[in-house]
Amino acid sequence: MNTDAGDIQHLIARYPVVGDLGKGTDVVRLYTPDGSLELPDGREAKGHDALRDLLREFHAAVKSDPRSVSVRHHVTSHASQSAGIDRANATTYFLVTTSAGVDHWGQWEDWLKRTPEGGWRLHSRKVVIEGAVEGSWSAFAYPAR
Repeated sequence: MNTDAGDIQHLIARYPVVGDLGKGTDVVRLYTPDGSLELPDGREAKGHDALRDLLREFHAAVKSDPRSVSVRHHVTSHASQSAGIDRANATTYFLVTTSAGVDHWGQWEDWLKRTPEGGWRLHSRKVVIEGAVEGSWSAFAYPAR
């Protein structure tokens, strides 16, 4: 695996670990300063301050719902490709479990940028939910998929 592919894969693997622990500030650091996140309900945040606010709101909603006491994102298949010297795109499949079992699954559609220091950061992420278990937290939070 070349260094870029390995660095991108590490970045994408780090996202669910810090996110599931509720470390919104650490998640924000994985984005470029003008990075964006689009959730399945169409809410979008652009820039570190907006990302931090959206993630804080999201984590509060998750914590307040008994269906999502413990949340874990399991990253499965991943593919990335270069889109030039300083850009890449990636698709990653995920499965989310809670203390009740499987909750939902889908994919992340990412655009990444190389930083001036040579590392990679997310420039944009779109979360696509492809399915959810009936009665799950996700089915409640995103009913109009």
